[in-house]
Amino acid sequence: MYRVLRNFVISLIAVLMLFHSLSFDGLRIAAEENSSENVTEYVSEEQPAATEEPVAEAVEEATILPTEYTAELQEVLVKATVAEGTFKEEVELAVDPIHKGTDEYQAAEETLKNDGADFDDMIAFDIYFRVKATGERIEPDENVKVELSLKEEAFAEAEAEKIDAETVNVTHITEANEVVKVADTAEETAGKVEIKATAEKVEAVKATFTVESFSTFVLTWKNASDEEEKATIHYGTYTGGNFVEFDEETIVLDTGATNVSIANTTPLKVILIFLLYTVNLVRQSLKALTWVRFFSKTETPGKLIHMSMMRQQMQQLL
Repeated sequence: MYRVLRNFVISLIAVLMLFHSLSFDGLRIAAEENSSENVTEYVSEEQPAATEEPVAEAVEEATILPTEYTAELQEVLVKATVAEGTFKEEVELAVDPIHKGTDEYQAAEETLKNDGADFDDMIAFDIYFRVKATGERIEPDENVKVELSLKEEAFAEAEAEKIDAETVNVTHITEANEVVKVADTAEETAGKVEIKATAEKVEAVKATFTVESFSTFVLTWKNASDEEEKATIHYGTYTGGNFVEFDEETIVLDTGATNVSIANTTPLKVILIFLLYTVNLVRQSLKALTWVRFFSKTETPGKLIHMSMMRQQMQQLL
């Protein structure tokens, strides 16, 4: 009896354990299903599923570089015009004055004179391009048109009133120490130089030229007061309102000529004409005095006739 009861209890316990196990698995599955449904609903409501889209390539916008550059100081304004594509990065134009007494000024002056340049005074500038990001100098890939405008202040150290406008030149001294004349007033180069001046001073000088590189640029000129005064004198005879120039290269002045004229309007003309006239008058007067002495000693009836002729000649000379 005891054994039967024990087996019954053991069987009951086994059945209860099996039932409990089945119930727990069912609850766990149900819970997992519910959790899965909730996650699916949450994703569908709050985070829509991402769809694949082609990745757009990043296109870097090209920087548009300027074609005109300007640099200005108190005494000078520099403008440079370049073609598109001349520079591949952002640059700026710069100008530095080269003052008298500095090593740079003396070196530029010596370079020009060694090249045979003839001038009395000069103004120099260092003109160049530099990279904005680094400050390093850079040369253009194409030719550049330059407009160099010197103001009145640029001539403060020079005796500007003495500048001979026909002798103004702009010269470029390259990095290789080559001397290239880029503009002048005598129209010997493709460049051009314009001068605005009064009788007392030079107010402005504007030079326009084209170069392929940059470094030292020098404005030179000769002083007008140092120019030799030149006058061309033409010798000849002046008769009846007509001037006939002598053909001979070597002229021997004949003080016995009726008249001598100089074809030039300088004060020298007046002086020479006066001297020649005086010499001619003295010569004729000496002849007249000889005649007076001769006829005064001659006791002939023709004396009065000859004296009358002499008086007529003297009146013509005076």
